[in-house]
Amino acid sequence: MTEPIRKEKYITVIGANFLDFVVWDLVKESFLTYCNTNASKKRFQTPISEHSRAAAAIVLSVLGIEAYRNRVYCLEKREVRSSVSNSLCDMITEKSNNFPASKLKDLLEEVFVVRDVIVHNHIYEVTVAYQGSNMIGHRQRRLQGRTDEKYEKHVNKTTKKTNLLKLNVQPTKISFEDIFKVLLVVDLTIKIMQQVFGGGYIPFHVSHKIGDHDAKNLSEILTYYFDHIPRESFVTFLEKLSKQLRNDFMSFLPPYPISDCFINNICPECSKLGFYKLDNTHYCSKCGLSMGFIRDGVFGIDFAGKDVGD
Repeated sequence: MTEPIRKEKYITVIGANFLDFVVWDLVKESFLTYCNTNASKKRFQTPISEHSRAAAAIVLSVLGIEAYRNRVYCLEKREVRSSVSNSLCDMITEKSNNFPASKLKDLLEEVFVVRDVIVHNHIYEVTVAYQGSNMIGHRQRRLQGRTDEKYEKHVNKTTKKTNLLKLNVQPTKISFEDIFKVLLVVDLTIKIMQQVFGGGYIPFHVSHKIGDHDAKNLSEILTYYFDHIPRESFVTFLEKLSKQLRNDFMSFLPPYPISDCFINNICPECSKLGFYKLDNTHYCSKCGLSMGFIRDGVFGIDFAGKDVGD
């Protein structure tokens, strides 16, 4: 007997797949250079093996946000008539009372500013001063590159960085730190969208292997890199940023500790980031709190790095 024909419909957006299948190798290679670069040494650009991969990863990651925005509008049978940041925040506000739309819009606009700088290939002239073989200073001047309203609003003209996230807008300055911050915003935005619209609208999944461990979500990947960041100043910045984002968006995320959003991955005792590890261990490097594996539905907890009962 001939099998009956069965038809199924899928709403697909290829940009969302970049986050799972393309970005992570770029992030890894950028991070390796970042770890091996002397941060105290003056240089007019980030090493090319770092900034080229970080820039590519930023563009592909931001495409993921746009892809999911488009999917939501398609499923809602609505036509997009404004920017990603405006349309996405408008839609979330319609679905969720008291949502701080202006705060998410600012974050998204900063991310899109950097994406535009990369995609539109802003050109800079660099003047470098040397004393002997040592570089003692440099100045960069933008020669070509169209700016828009969001660029003028969100970029500090002196530092050449965005106001909130401190993202570099000089293409050759873009680094691993910039892609980490962009992915943090991507993670936050996707979790908010999943909470507001549901997993059916935002079917975001990660299946990525790091060493011997399988990362099941973006938060685990970010936590892995966070634990290995060699620059204390950047760790401090991420702690402060995540605390502010928790204050702004906590009530619009899945409830803690169920939420797997990176900014919510905090020690339940002292709130330090990175408590739940990629290898299924749970340990705070600040206060020493640890949690063992679940036993009879309950975590064992102590402050000596051992499970209760050991």
